Amino acid sequence: MNLFRTIFILFSLLSAVACQPTAEPLRDLQTVYAPRYAQGFSVVTDGRDTILRVTNPFQGQGESAEELVLDRPIWRVVCMSSSHVAMLDRLNATDRVVGVSGLRFVSTPNIDRSMVCDVGYDSNLNYELIAALRPDVVLLYGITGENSTVSAKLDELGLRYIYLGEHVEVTPLAKSEWLVAFGYMCGLSQRAVAEFDSIAVRYESLCERVAECNTRPSVMLNAPYRDVWYVPSDDSYMVSLVADAGGRYVCAGDSSHMSRPIDLETAYAAVSQADVWLNTNQITSLDELRRSNPRFADTPAVRCGRVFNNVARQNEAGGSDFWESGVVNADVVLRDMVEILHPEVLNHNLYYYIQLR
Repeated sequence: MNLFRTIFILFSLLSAVACQPTAEPLRDLQTVYAPRYAQGFSVVTDGRDTILRVTNPFQGQGESAEELVLDRPIWRVVCMSSSHVAMLDRLNATDRVVGVSGLRFVSTPNIDRSMVCDVGYDSNLNYELIAALRPDVVLLYGITGENSTVSAKLDELGLRYIYLGEHVEVTPLAKSEWLVAFGYMCGLSQRAVAEFDSIAVRYESLCERVAECNTRPSVMLNAPYRDVWYVPSDDSYMVSLVADAGGRYVCAGDSSHMSRPIDLETAYAAVSQADVWLNTNQITSLDELRRSNPRFADTPAVRCGRVFNNVARQNEAGGSDFWESGVVNADVVLRDMVEILHPEVLNHNLYYYIQLR
């Protein structure tokens, strides 16, 4: 009996081991393109396929990854973000765009609106239309995480999709380098790399010129929205841009990756220390700014007329080209910022910004 029990236990243990799921073998991935600035993508190969890998495409999320096998160039694409359209425009590939979320907000002039369908947005996406467009891929983005409803529906329709994360990058050149990811998707990798390299050279050259300046003007960002003032953290796109342009952010000291609300008293104290005030939401004149809060009239930036907003290229629907083509054109955005903070360095007409009067 004891021998039988021993044999039975041994047989049971062997069976249990045999039934355990085997781990997926690790792939030996070789790097095809390793970004110099961007943190969120790479292009790799497993020896058979070239693959676009996107890591952490959402704000505040842990380790996650998306993959798109680049077995063929994309010729028909649906874009959920206007910045995706701008990337394709830089590659002269807007003719590949067949659908856009919020077409009226798109500023890119080279898109043929008679040939592009508006597929809706958020919970109002027109999935039947998306499927009828027969896209090679649907380019998605998410702020805080994956939209499981959208993903599940696209899976059901058998459509390829990938979440992109250029909006999560925290430096201007990191955002612009996503142009290379679009180049690989379109079969235009050499052109994309060359375009980005030229952007990076111009950007870094400007940074070197500004580094020779003796002063660093103090800068306040944003304006109140419904009595709450949201300011970016130190590790953010706008603060990186200000620093590269030779400015000093007056609300420094927060190392998180998210914007934070500050009360109006704290904000007023900060703006009272600022030489320059940037990004005043929808406010486009000094009178409007004073009416929003009479105390602003006494701040140095308002008294000296050094208040600027990134709405020079905002279309009739309110779409902002600063957050569209500006994502690609890091060098042009930096030129604007240098002209604002150090007008002695350049003689440049503002492109994305206006000066409030």
